[in-house]
Amino acid sequence: MTPTGAAITRTIVDGLGVLPEVQINSIGYGVGSKDFEIPNVLRTVIGTVDAKKIDILKVLETNIDDMSPEYYQYIFDELFKNGALDVYLTPIIMKKQRPANKLSVICTEEKSEILRKIIFKETSTFGIREYTVNRYPLQRDFKTVDTDIGRIRVKVGYMDGELIKSHPESDDVKAIAEKTGLSIQSVLKVLHDYGY
Repeated sequence: MTPTGAAITRTIVDGLGVLPEVQINSIGYGVGSKDFEIPNVLRTVIGTVDAKKIDILKVLETNIDDMSPEYYQYIFDELFKNGALDVYLTPIIMKKQRPANKLSVICTEEKSEILRKIIFKETSTFGIREYTVNRYPLQRDFKTVDTDIGRIRVKVGYMDGELIKSHPESDDVKAIAEKTGLSIQSVLKVLHDYGY
C-alpha cells in the first residue's frame, strides 16, 4: 500500500481486518511514483457485505507452559462470565520441547479489553496475541420439544430460511436419562422420533 493510501485508509475506516465475504462492485488500482522495498501499490475494493451473515470478532491467544491445569476451570468461568463467546485450550509443544496449552478466547471487540485483563490477572502469561476474524453464523433459535419422557430444548440452525440442523441441549438429555433410567441413546432416539 502506498503511504498516501495508508493515510487515506487510516482516516476513513472504522477498523482493519481480513476482507470479509463481499459482493464486489468495483476494484481499483493505483501505483505510486516512488520506489520502496515493497511494491508502491494501492488496491481498493468496493462492495456490499451482508451484515446478517457475518460477525467481526476478536481472538485472544496466549501460550502457557508454567501454570497448573487445575486452575483452568476457574479461568474459563471468569472469561465466560465477562462476555467471552468461546474459550478453549489446544495442547502444544513450546521451546525446549516443553508441553504447554494455547489458551484461545473468542469475543466481540467491546469485550476484548476486559478479557485481556482477566487473562493477565489470572494466568501466568506475559503476553497476548490478538487478531480479527470473520464468523459466519447460521440463523439460530431454540425450541422446546414436549416428548412422552419430558421436555427437551433443541438448538436449531437455518440457512436461507431452511432448517438444516438441530442439536439437543445435553443438560436436558442427561437430566431425563437420570430421571427415567433410560440411556442417553434411548433419550436421543425418542427425540429423533419427534423429528429432532
